[in-house]
Amino acid sequence: MIGELSDQDLLLAGAIIYWCEGGKAKPHSGRNRVEMINSDPMVIELFLRFLAVAGVEGDRLRFQIQIHETADLEGAQRFWSELVGVEAGQFNRTGIKPVSRQTNRKNTGADYRGCLRIGVLRSAELYHQIAGWAHVAMSAAARGLRDDFGETRLMNDGAIVPSARLAPEDVDSGGLPDEARALRRRAVELRRAGWSRAAIGRALNLRDGAILGQLLRGEPPATEWLERASAWERIEEQAHELRAQGWGYRRISDRLAVPRWQVQAWLRESEEPGSPQAPEEDIRVEAMRKYWKERTARSGIESRLVSEAAAEQIGEMGLREILMAGALAYWCEGAKDKPYRLYERVRFINSDPLLVRAFLGFLRAAEVDRSRWSLRLHIHESGDLERARDFWMQETGLPRSAFAKDRIKRHVPKIVYSEERQQEYHGCLEVDVAKSADLYRRVEGWAIGAMVGERRAEERWREAAGTDPPTGTR
Repeated sequence: MIGELSDQDLLLAGAIIYWCEGGKAKPHSGRNRVEMINSDPMVIELFLRFLAVAGVEGDRLRFQIQIHETADLEGAQRFWSELVGVEAGQFNRTGIKPVSRQTNRKNTGADYRGCLRIGVLRSAELYHQIAGWAHVAMSAAARGLRDDFGETRLMNDGAIVPSARLAPEDVDSGGLPDEARALRRRAVELRRAGWSRAAIGRALNLRDGAILGQLLRGEPPATEWLERASAWERIEEQAHELRAQGWGYRRISDRLAVPRWQVQAWLRESEEPGSPQAPEEDIRVEAMRKYWKERTARSGIESRLVSEAAAEQIGEMGLREILMAGALAYWCEGAKDKPYRLYERVRFINSDPLLVRAFLGFLRAAEVDRSRWSLRLHIHESGDLERARDFWMQETGLPRSAFAKDRIKRHVPKIVYSEERQQEYHGCLEVDVAKSADLYRRVEGWAIGAMVGERRAEERWREAAGTDPPTGTR
C-alpha cells in the first residue's frame, strides 16, 4: 500500500522520524541543529536518504558510535561503516557507555551494535525546514486537512469559524522587517477572528512570547474575545501588549497593579539579574538587551518563515501519506515487540500534544473503532494533576470519561526544573488499542515498507516470521 517513496514522500518521512527521534530546540535553549541518534539501521538508512533529498552534502555529516563498554566495538564499527558508506576511521571518537550493575540490559546479543549519532553541520535552516515539514504532516493527520489559514478551522474553544482574509494594505507592518509582514498578517487575521493570544501562538507554531508580541503589537483583541475573556485574562493581555512596547516588568507591574512575579509568569521569561548598576551602566546594559532581543525576534520570525516555505513542499496529504506518517511515528515512539517480549499490541505514549493528536488521526484513518482505544495520563507526583487533565482533554477534545485511571510516577527525579518550566509540564498521554494484533502487523508493514522498500520488507518479514508478510507492506 505504501510502495516506493517519491522525493516528497522522503521529505515527509524523514521529518516525521526526526521529530520523533532527533534533537529538538527547547524554549530555554534556542539551539537549532540537526542531530539524531538511533540504534535501528532502518531508521538510519531512511534518515540518510532524507538528508540526500533535502540537499545535504556528505561533507556536512558527522558520525559517532555510542556503545556499551562490554560490546564488540570493532564489529559495530564495521557494521555502521558499511551501512553509511564511510570509513570507520572518519567517524568521530566513539562514546563508550559504562555498564551499570543496577540495569537489567537485554540488548546484549550478537546483533547489538550500539547507536549511531548523525550530526549535520551548518544545519539551522534545515532544522526549521524539518519543523515545517513535520508540523504540516502531523496537522494533516490530526485534522484531516492542511494547515492552511484560508480553510475553516477549529478554534481552541471548539467553535468552527472561517479565517478572515485580509489585504496587505489592511494590516500595518508593526515596525517589523519586510520578510515578517506575511506572518504578521496571518497573526492579525486570527486576532480579528476572535482567537486568544495562546491559540494564535499554537496555530503559528510560535512559543516565543516576545516574537508573538511583536507580531500582534498595536492590534487590539477582537470584541468577541473580550466578551468571553475574564477580567484576569484581559489584564494579562495588557501585560503582553506593554511588554511588546518595550516596558519592563516593574513598570508593567505598577501600571496593572499586579505582583511582578505574576507578570513574569504571564510573559514566560526569566527575571533579569537585579544587581545594582550605575545610571550610565543601566543605559548601556538596557541598550544591549534591546539589541539582542530585537535580533532574537527577527531571527525567530525568519526561522518561522523558513518553516512555512518548507511546509508548502509537502502538498496535500491523502490516506496513503497519513498511514505512512502515522506508522513511522509509531515505529519511533510506540511499543514494539522484542525477541524476549511478544505482545503485538498497539500502545503509544508521548508528551507532544500535536504528535498525540496526529496518532489519534492515524487511528481514524486506519479505521480503528473509537471503542477499542483508551487514554491514560502518566504524570509525576510533583506535577499538577488537574491542570494536566484539563490540558489533555482540551488537546484531544475528549471528555474525562474517555480517560482511564491516571498513572502517578513516584520515583525521585534526577533533574529539578524551575517553577516556570514545571508549569509547562503536563505529563504524557498513553493511547492503548485493544484487540490490536492485526493493526500492529499492518503498522509494522507500513513502517518497514516505507523505510527499506516493499521487497526488502517482505524478505525481512519472511526471515523473521517464516510466513507471508502482512498486507500493510504492499
